[in-house]
Amino acid sequence: MELPPVPPPEMLHRFGAASLRPGQRAAYEALAANRDVLVILPTGGGKSLCYQLPAACGAAPAVVVSPLVALMKDQVDVLRRRGIAAAQLSGAVSAADRERAWAALEGGALTVLYVAPEALVAPATLRRLARVGLRLLAIDEAHCISEWGESFRPSYLRLGDVRRALSSPPTIALTATATPRTARDIVARLGLCDPVTVAGGFDRANLHLHVRPVASDADRHARLLALGRAAPGATIAYASSRRETERLAGAFRRIGVAASPFHAGMSTDERALLQDKFQENRIRIIVATNAFGMGVDKPDVRLVLHAAPPRTLEAYYQEAGRGGRDGAVADCVMFLGPNDLARDRAHIAAARVTPALLTRLVALLSAQTAPRRADLTEAAATARGPRPRGRIARRVGGAPAAERGRGARPIRRNRGAPATRQRVAPRVRSHDHAG
Repeated sequence: MELPPVPPPEMLHRFGAASLRPGQRAAYEALAANRDVLVILPTGGGKSLCYQLPAACGAAPAVVVSPLVALMKDQVDVLRRRGIAAAQLSGAVSAADRERAWAALEGGALTVLYVAPEALVAPATLRRLARVGLRLLAIDEAHCISEWGESFRPSYLRLGDVRRALSSPPTIALTATATPRTARDIVARLGLCDPVTVAGGFDRANLHLHVRPVASDADRHARLLALGRAAPGATIAYASSRRETERLAGAFRRIGVAASPFHAGMSTDERALLQDKFQENRIRIIVATNAFGMGVDKPDVRLVLHAAPPRTLEAYYQEAGRGGRDGAVADCVMFLGPNDLARDRAHIAAARVTPALLTRLVALLSAQTAPRRADLTEAAATARGPRPRGRIARRVGGAPAAERGRGARPIRRNRGAPATRQRVAPRVRSHDHAG
């Protein structure tokens, strides 16, 4: 079935839309013309419709690469409620459910298949998808290819090879944040052919942004609890560590507010259950690390709280953008303490890899005898200099971004170097600082 140049009104109605926004329309028309597309739209800008609608209108089967199980589950559930056949392949579903998804896809009964990047790059998966033949490949959170790829999802770096193995189907890559350099990197790594770039404005007038100075941590927590309790609807509160999410969620519960922590230390089943409860308003406040929120489509979040500033403007934009997706007013309140910025500067300085450290590590690794772990730790400490004080966690190696502190930059390897996952130094942690 060919993709019609204009989506049928009845299909728009199924998605709850009377018309398309300008960016959505441009993306649809490009795919209808068999063009690759790079979509850069703000959080809440309707990116998911840019691939769901074409798939439902004829560009099926469509495979959507999604970085988080929570995102896949949420969107599969939404599509099924709209009468569109959808399924997911990830470690969160049983072997029986995966085989049912394959049977539906191979039998022509599945419209959208969400796939974790690790599952997509598996040779067996590629062989089966190649036999089916894709009409559309959608890559969500495409900035993971360039900005987070090496440590957040290493498999994202292989998506260009995956695309070629699948005979380069029409491809749409989507992200909320991409600098011009990142956008060029996405296009190059995926091998997109003269793509249409759809970029929307980043101003969302319905989000009211506030910064509230606080005198101390006690003042911070008291004011955060007061705002959360008084909020008129669903609330997301972001904290900087797992321990802090547990503490704040417990404080909310003690004052009678239905709240729960959410972080990467929980099991997949626990996180899925909490997301369901939040979507169904059985939990009013989620207290989360940056492990929560990416791709979560809850339209009626009325308040987004930041207990402390995120380490990057991009992180703040992504997280604050969880509010007000229904177009109604949402408040985004960030608390700023007297030591917050100094602490973040210390974290950034601690994560910096110096030439002296790299030279020392190369010398040790080049020795004929494998270096002792203690020697390597001593070398790293000597090269770094005095250890900054504060709640600093450092790791050498490829840890998921959701497991690191906010804004920590990955140690990027040379593109020509082998992609080894061997740990070269012990992990040193002073506190559980990340989600």
